[in-house]
Amino acid sequence: MSEEARTIAKNTTYLTTALVIQKAIAFLFFLLIAKLLGDVGTGEYVGAFAFSSLFSIGVDIGLAQVLVREIARSPERTEKFYRTTLGMKLVLGVLVYGALMATIVSLNYFGIPHPGISVVAIAGIIMMADSLVLTGTSIFRGWQNLWFESIVIIVQKIGVLAVGVAALFLFPSAFNVSVAILVGSLFSYVLLGNYLSRRVGQPWRPSFSKTTAKFLLRLAVPFAIAGVFSTAYVQLDSVLLSILQGNSAVGLYSVAAKTMNAFAFIPAAFVAALYPALSSFYVSAPDLLKRTVDRALRYLLIIGVPIAVGIYLLADNFVQRLGVSYGPSAEAVRILVPSLIFVFLSFPLGSLLNATNRQHWQTAIIGVSLAVNVVCNLFWIPAYSYLGASAAWFVSNACYFILDAVFASRVVRISWSTMFVSAIRVGLAAVIMGYIVSASLPALPLFAIVGLAAICYGFVLVLTREITMNDVRFLLGLMRRPVGGNVQPLPPEGL
Repeated sequence: MSEEARTIAKNTTYLTTALVIQKAIAFLFFLLIAKLLGDVGTGEYVGAFAFSSLFSIGVDIGLAQVLVREIARSPERTEKFYRTTLGMKLVLGVLVYGALMATIVSLNYFGIPHPGISVVAIAGIIMMADSLVLTGTSIFRGWQNLWFESIVIIVQKIGVLAVGVAALFLFPSAFNVSVAILVGSLFSYVLLGNYLSRRVGQPWRPSFSKTTAKFLLRLAVPFAIAGVFSTAYVQLDSVLLSILQGNSAVGLYSVAAKTMNAFAFIPAAFVAALYPALSSFYVSAPDLLKRTVDRALRYLLIIGVPIAVGIYLLADNFVQRLGVSYGPSAEAVRILVPSLIFVFLSFPLGSLLNATNRQHWQTAIIGVSLAVNVVCNLFWIPAYSYLGASAAWFVSNACYFILDAVFASRVVRISWSTMFVSAIRVGLAAVIMGYIVSASLPALPLFAIVGLAAICYGFVLVLTREITMNDVRFLLGLMRRPVGGNVQPLPPEGL
């Protein structure tokens, strides 16, 4: 294995491990918040961070991605790029923070529902701190050194969890939880800044070079547009729900949305391992590109369907553990969770478009899906509250997948007929698994039900030959394969 391949493999391992740990800690922390703050307090917390996340687009404006790329190309310009970016972000941060607070104060003046002003104020400071942290981590990514970023991610989440749990049990409120997260964000920046000061010189001192700023801003435009679409796509539903229905509706909706999003790291990690292979095959082996995409879709279908079915059937059991006030969330979970299948299948299709230099198609797809989401939310939230937001998310994700599928099919000839056969087999296995789950609910503990369901699901897939030893060998090879290194051809299907 080449030194470059070893570096990429180590970086992928570091970051993937850190992100999995981060997702797990974040989801557990959210469940604790939901249980101890109730639907109204949780809605205030989620709504405040949805507002700040939406405004955060104006602080970064795509500069993070530009830093990674340009520092990787010209490491000797790190200090100039970093300090100029820091100067721009400090100015933008103050302006955006002012706009955020002006928006909340205006909503309050006109009597429109919104999260608490004090919570939004803290969330806005976190927005600025996180943007500075993102600038620091972009330097490490440009240097192709992700171990320190991975450590910072894990340490920050553990610190937030410790301080946050103490705040929840001693002084439970959305404001105090937000302060705990602020402590973690500031600690992350101090940690990164101290390390960078030994590598870059004086990263704490921002500067402003008009020439450098123009250069970075010109390159950041396409990334900024993509960032606007993707951030709005994720956060706008909670913001609209907060304005149109209030904190309680946001709290009920957030339980369903966070539960679904907790599993998004699975396709993200899977595609992270495949992306360099897709890029390579596009240039050198079109047949392998098609075969890889076909397999990625089939494997993510096999993984996504049982997760969606399991959560759908266990929705009532799950939300009851958070408290009586969350009972209505079960219906939102049942509306949202089927879209998890669309999310899983969209990842490899979007990755294919990016790997084949068609990222502008992907940006347009996100934009169209965002428009569908906004229109549906504006019509359905006033009538159906959080259930309307759940339905809007389902429809927009279905739209996202359909558009991805249409445009990806213009790049490679995807075997949709084979996918249809796989969907029938997977559906049969999921139905049998679902019956086992439903029949076992009154008699067995949750962990036993999950284990039994997984065994039954896997047995049916093997019995119908949807999963073969060839698939097992491929997946084991994928886990061992250094991302970005030499990629071996895939064996034929069905062996």
